[in-house]
Amino acid sequence: MREAIAGGKQDIRTTLVTCFAIFGFEAFHGNLALAVAQIQTGIALMGEWKENYLRSRNPSSAPDDEVIETFLCLEIQIMGFHDKRLYETHAMLRTEYAEKIGNMPRIFTSPWPMWEATKYFYIVKKHLEHFLHVAKRLISLCPGAGDEYSAGREHLLDEARSYQVHHQAELSQWHSAFKVTLASTDTEHDVDNKCRAAYLRLHFIASKLVLETVFATDEMIYDEYTAEFCDMIAVSTVLIELCESRSMTTKWTFDISVIMPLYLIALKCRVGEIRRKAFELLNRNSKREGIWDNVLVGKMAGWVRTIEEEKAVGDNVPGWARVENVQSSFDLQNRSVEMKCRQRSGEGLVFQERSTTIVW
Repeated sequence: MREAIAGGKQDIRTTLVTCFAIFGFEAFHGNLALAVAQIQTGIALMGEWKENYLRSRNPSSAPDDEVIETFLCLEIQIMGFHDKRLYETHAMLRTEYAEKIGNMPRIFTSPWPMWEATKYFYIVKKHLEHFLHVAKRLISLCPGAGDEYSAGREHLLDEARSYQVHHQAELSQWHSAFKVTLASTDTEHDVDNKCRAAYLRLHFIASKLVLETVFATDEMIYDEYTAEFCDMIAVSTVLIELCESRSMTTKWTFDISVIMPLYLIALKCRVGEIRRKAFELLNRNSKREGIWDNVLVGKMAGWVRTIEEEKAVGDNVPGWARVENVQSSFDLQNRSVEMKCRQRSGEGLVFQERSTTIVW
């Protein structure tokens, strides 16, 4: 970076690579505020470069695909963690790479097909994450189904559901290409391919589940996804074992892997045996993934499990006792997260807010 500045050769690629290097250093040492700041800086720089590129159409100024894909991955990480961008920004970015998705090959045939599949998955996943922010905003504008206030805004939910169908189609399109590619790829003898295929399968299942339930108003719906939760547990176990076979000392990895899917299971699966297995795997996976920390995620999910299981009947959490609308607000400077949710104190009673602060 110093040499580039001194020689007058500082460009967008050099700046983004510098952001990435600093992000890795800070995330590895657990300085999440600084790590997140680097992602935000890189995203802002990418946005500024895109605006300038659209005006000048100068391909020589473009960062290479590897750098772009790196920041796609980082943007996905931050969207579920600490994303304060405006609703309008998410609405615009929800279809940012629509043309590229439209031209997705029916089978990934590059020299590294699993990596090509990953590249396209990042784009689809990015669209999905932006959609979740948009859906959250539109749902908040229609608080009570059937009341006068909500009835006047029913068109907002219709709009959100049309977006849902669009993103389900994108995910399905990717999965069709992935299945064909997987059938012709050696994942038995090539450990890299095996890891990458397991990673993609795990995050596909989780993404499909989240998309299908985004407008759910009853937590009981997740009981219909027990098979998917079991599949995610099985694939997570394979991924952790593959990582352990490579190194037992690695404490940080750049990309998200099993932490977020396991968090989803720990929050939404109320089958005691499966839920306990998710916590066991979170504890076994003793490393941070990007800006996500397995210990922190375990504490967050553990709080939800504790207040639900206070009211469990045997190994069953009744529908009325299940928490809804789990929200987390991170204070990165003080290394704490405030968690809120709604829960009934008894069958037939109204929802009450519950909250806690977790320090890591």
